[in-house]
Amino acid sequence: MPETPDNSNRAPEDIKVYRLSEQDGDVLDALLANRNAADKAADGQSDAEVGFSITDGPMPAGSKERAEKMAGLLNVLGQYPADDVSEDLTVNTLAFIEQAKQRERFAAQIDMLSQPRRTLGISWRQIVSAAAVFVIGASLLIPAINNQQQTAYQAACASNLQGLGGAFGQYATDNAGALPALSASPGSLWWNVGKSGRDQGEITSNSAHLYLLARGKYVQPRELNCVSNANAPADGTMTAGHFDWNSPRAVSYSYQNMYGKKPARADDLPKMVILADKNPRFVFDDKTGALKFDEDVEPSASSRQHDSRGQNILQAGGVVEWLTSPYVMQEEGDGAGTLDNIWGASGVEVYTGRETPTSTGDVFLVP
Repeated sequence: MPETPDNSNRAPEDIKVYRLSEQDGDVLDALLANRNAADKAADGQSDAEVGFSITDGPMPAGSKERAEKMAGLLNVLGQYPADDVSEDLTVNTLAFIEQAKQRERFAAQIDMLSQPRRTLGISWRQIVSAAAVFVIGASLLIPAINNQQQTAYQAACASNLQGLGGAFGQYATDNAGALPALSASPGSLWWNVGKSGRDQGEITSNSAHLYLLARGKYVQPRELNCVSNANAPADGTMTAGHFDWNSPRAVSYSYQNMYGKKPARADDLPKMVILADKNPRFVFDDKTGALKFDEDVEPSASSRQHDSRGQNILQAGGVVEWLTSPYVMQEEGDGAGTLDNIWGASGVEVYTGRETPTSTGDVFLVP
């Protein structure tokens, strides 16, 4: 008797699977159904005695030849005694079936994940593309908006200086051509803005001279504010009764240093710069609550009030200009024909708060 093939130790993936055609499947189903019916009728007979027959029941139309061959093959198999099925074979067969099902599930999942994922009809690729367009648009739009805002601030500041130019002119008319100035000793400290601006009767704050325009009611205190100064006092908090600003941060404009031996006059040098956006070289010290000179700021730096792009300046004669550099050409006075930095005294590099203009025409704008 031929030896029964031992498949119990073969790996499931090594077992070759044959798939029946649809017609063979129909014939096999019919033979098995007929065999079951015959088993019930032949109680007590062996499987070999019952066998498979195409006459025991209905068969698919036109399948006689196919059915006879398949029945003959199945009857041959029934002639050999069947060995007991190995437990390993059963386990391996079930494992093979489970692995086949698992592979089908994995294949279905991979196919699903490979499809474009959509949310409300929009793919992730479309969302990412839209986000990229938004970021690029924002990167172009935000600087444009900021530049437009700064341009508007620059124009508002220039308009404000125009109004202050008229106030300086009126003050000069009322005071024999002089610029606003309190009684001050040459070489006195000039950067004590606020309550310490009067030290035992001595004026130690240059901004107090500028505030004379508000005290004399030539302007409203709010007109001394630049729209670009976030620390400027709110409207109504400063009055004509005040002596000076409360803090260096509140001051918007730097005024010509009035502590020289001969302070500048409006009628002597009409083209001289007397007022501009705040000097960037003198900064507020949080520790002391006062101003100090910042050596790290270059002499060529522009005012921070307009993002360091430049500064509006006011001449004694009322002319307002926008400068991208703090250097101006002196056209009048002792230094005519020389280049003058409006942020410092001529020839001075380090400041202690007592330096003064070196000549009548030397522009030196300080807090």
